[in-house]
Amino acid sequence: KEDNSAAGKTILLPDNGNLIKDKKNDKRSKTAERLYRVATVQEPEQKELSSLLEKHKKELNRDTDVFHKQIAKKDARQAKKNGLKQVKAELKRDFEKLIAKTAKKKWFTKLLPNKRQLEKGKEVLALHMKQYSKELENLRQKRKDSKLTFTDLLKSRYIFSTIIITIMFVLLLVLFLQESQSKYSEIENRIQENSQQQVNNGDVYISNKEVETALIGETNSEIIDIAGYKNNIYVITQDNSFYQYDSNINEFGGIPISDEISDVVAIVPMPDLNLIFFVSNDSVHSFSPVMKRSDKHSIKIPANSDIIGVGTYLTFLYILDKNSGQIYRYPRAEGGFGSPIKWFSSEITTDNITDIALDDSIRVAYNDGSIEQYFKRKLVSSFLIDTQPKVVPKKIQTSNASDHYYILDSENPRVIKIGKDGNKLKDQFWNRQFEDAKDFWIHDGKEGYVLTKHNKILQFKLQ
Repeated sequence: KEDNSAAGKTILLPDNGNLIKDKKNDKRSKTAERLYRVATVQEPEQKELSSLLEKHKKELNRDTDVFHKQIAKKDARQAKKNGLKQVKAELKRDFEKLIAKTAKKKWFTKLLPNKRQLEKGKEVLALHMKQYSKELENLRQKRKDSKLTFTDLLKSRYIFSTIIITIMFVLLLVLFLQESQSKYSEIENRIQENSQQQVNNGDVYISNKEVETALIGETNSEIIDIAGYKNNIYVITQDNSFYQYDSNINEFGGIPISDEISDVVAIVPMPDLNLIFFVSNDSVHSFSPVMKRSDKHSIKIPANSDIIGVGTYLTFLYILDKNSGQIYRYPRAEGGFGSPIKWFSSEITTDNITDIALDDSIRVAYNDGSIEQYFKRKLVSSFLIDTQPKVVPKKIQTSNASDHYYILDSENPRVIKIGKDGNKLKDQFWNRQFEDAKDFWIHDGKEGYVLTKHNKILQFKLQ
């Protein structure tokens, strides 16, 4: 604040609320004036400089604080480290002092000899441990060697046993083959002798050659029975599967039938009705090859029956019951079959009966090779088939249209052909695969079909 009075120029500067009054020529007045000018004229620049100064001052303070903190942490770590070293050194000095103090005690000096003995014992123990380790290693090696030896022995015994078993098996197989070959050779020789005897007697020629066969079908389940109708062959299996072989197209395949058909013991054709019958011990069903349909038929089969033979003639159904020793004849009736008629006037012994065959009479086959013929419920003939080897009938078959009847002799693997007139042997067809065959069927006297024990159906020619 300026005052231009006559007395002279006076400059007033704020100084803590007081006024400073100087003369114009006063040196301090000039300095004060310059300071005032700086203070008044350069105030904006000064504020900016002051702001920058404050900012830098704060940053400097912050950096300084950080620096002091780092220094403090470093000093603390160093102090801690120095302190630990000092503590360790002090502990070491205290321990050394304690050892030195203890070594001066009388009881400690008495323990020194014991200490030497302990050290000596320790050395001896170490020596024994070394020897024990060596012996243990030797034992381990011996055990390993013995184990290897035992394993080699086992391997040798196993190989030796395998060789012995193989040799025994080969010998048994050779003996079996020799026995089979001997058996078949004997059969062939007997057949040849029998054939030559028939030729010498002026009878028809009997074949002594093994017939050729062809496989036409095979099933997984056991085949129960076989039957033929026209150009087809039918078989039923234990799991109630029904198969057909069509000889016209040489095709074998399954045919669906009713689920009610079960536990079948035999199948038999009835050409007069164009039906095939499934016979069990308590029921009868039919199958139509034309309609491809199966139906149930009413029938009265005696309780607890054991059916071992079945046949048909015209529209009559014949059943041989082993338990009752009787053949029952069933006439055709509406919806099935009528009441049965006992064919035999008295019961017969069925223990040796193997099968029956029907045309206008009934032929009963026995396992001793004898055949009985019944006509109008009366026995008209009985004879023994005289051939070499001896015939053991398994199954017998004929038809009203044939002049022969046929017997399956599965024990001497062959099918023999016998004339109805005079019951003379007409021919025989043998093959090794017929051994233990279960059943057979002769179709029109031209072709034969055999069920083998392996559930295969073999076809052979009769002409």
